[in-house]
Amino acid sequence: MIDSIWLGIAMVSGLTINPAWPRYVSHKKVWALQIKSVGGKTGNIEAPGRWLEFEKPDYAPLMAPEEMFARYTPTAGDYYVVYADGYRSFSPKKAFEEGYRLDEPPPTASDEGWKGGGAENRIRGDYKD
Repeated sequence: MIDSIWLGIAMVSGLTINPAWPRYVSHKKVWALQIKSVGGKTGNIEAPGRWLEFEKPDYAPLMAPEEMFARYTPTAGDYYVVYADGYRSFSPKKAFEEGYRLDEPPPTASDEGWKGGGAENRIRGDYKD
């Protein structure tokens, strides 16, 4: 039986999922912030995007490039996710919370994927070694 999350993805994206397809379980470590609000499109033609505000007030809003919204438009409660290789995406709340748990204790400079700098830089992904 296909679980409800796959059915939801299939309905939203128009995919047909064959129950015989191999199914995978994630073990990735990611950095993520829960989204509080998503702003409207900016008028900047050279760098179009939308402002994201986060539930945790310690993290500054950031501008997500418009191309991130081509596949999915997040809403309040969804997550902004940064992978160890720098790839950024949005994850629906239910899918994220069913697939990840908070890594305790918080990462340190010796952890795999850590780029250094403050927490804001880690999430924004713009810290350079």
